[in-house]
Amino acid sequence: MPNLEDLTHSDDADDVGAEADINNLESIISVSPNPQRSSNLSNYWSPEKRAIGTKWVYKNIKDERGIVIRNTARLVTQGHTQEEGIDYDEIFAPVARIEAIRLFLAYASFMGFLVYQMNVKSAFLYGTIEEEIYVCQPPGFEDPENPDKVHKVVQALYGLHQAPRAWYETLATYLLENGFQ
Repeated sequence: MPNLEDLTHSDDADDVGAEADINNLESIISVSPNPQRSSNLSNYWSPEKRAIGTKWVYKNIKDERGIVIRNTARLVTQGHTQEEGIDYDEIFAPVARIEAIRLFLAYASFMGFLVYQMNVKSAFLYGTIEEEIYVCQPPGFEDPENPDKVHKVVQALYGLHQAPRAWYETLATYLLENGFQ
């Protein structure tokens, strides 16, 4: 990982010293994110690949009175720019049929089992991406000396078409290793 300069864009004293988690990005070669490719990059960058843009999504967390108590930010990819067959092979949506959910709840009730509901807000961030995916430098974290540098994605980011499948494979592997069938 190259040495990075600390940047602070906040006036809030609580935010000073906070660091962005960019461990799931691996530095890679310098290329232009534009669809046109120059011929001298053919050794590193396949002609059909292109960098996906990123953007920051900001959200204010409010209490019951509507007063902002916390600000959050997350980096998402502009997945709508991905093209099927080039950036990904197929879309995967882990959705259970309502009949399966009803059957599960009826059986659990009949057997007297406790059923817990879980919502993992960052579940898609735990999957490992197997395909080669490149993203542009995040806004606010551009390298002025290398403006055309892109990053290879190692772990899933919000907005990628590959994120649901990567998370599902991680969860399925964990469950199988722990005796679930």
